[in-house]
Amino acid sequence: MQNTLLKKESNVIMNSSNEENLKKTYEEFESPLNAFYLAGDISKRETGQKLVALALEKFDSVDVLINNAGPFTEQNRRSK
Repeated sequence: MQNTLLKKESNVIMNSSNEENLKKTYEEFESPLNAFYLAGDISKRETGQKLVALALEKFDSVDVLINNAGPFTEQNRRSK
């Protein structure tokens, strides 16, 4: 999905809990100037706040937010 958005010259903020994989993905996209990344656990409020702050700092707005973190189920809720 990010690749399609980047090819259309959309601004992209990428997130993953695994910084190594995130950096690798960013580099596979040839380190585009219209993309930034931030490692962190998206289930934590502060990570979401940091992502929005980064988007506003770099691009002045958030037009579309796509959450592809996976399902939040009752079983996941009990494990926290």
